[in-house]
Amino acid sequence: MTARSDAQAQFELAVGAEIGYAVSPPVAFDDASPAECVQAVRRALGGDLTPARLAGVGDDELRALAQAFAQWFETEAPGVAELKSALDRIAFR
Repeated sequence: MTARSDAQAQFELAVGAEIGYAVSPPVAFDDASPAECVQAVRRALGGDLTPARLAGVGDDELRALAQAFAQWFETEAPGVAELKSALDRIAFR
């Protein structure tokens, strides 16, 4: 694994972990693994997950992200405010 791909993998793990905390509940904490959460984020936002991309997520994309989690985990959609807060914490890192 190259240094860049290792750094990307670590970033995605951090994204998945932070968002996993934000969406639980309604997503069951045991189901919200970092890897599963990253897949839901990719479904809503596309495959290119970078700090700049996540920092630029707008209201429509936040609503799409909430719906992606609802579909991925077959549960109620998490709150948009919780997702926004998680993305803000990721950007702060």
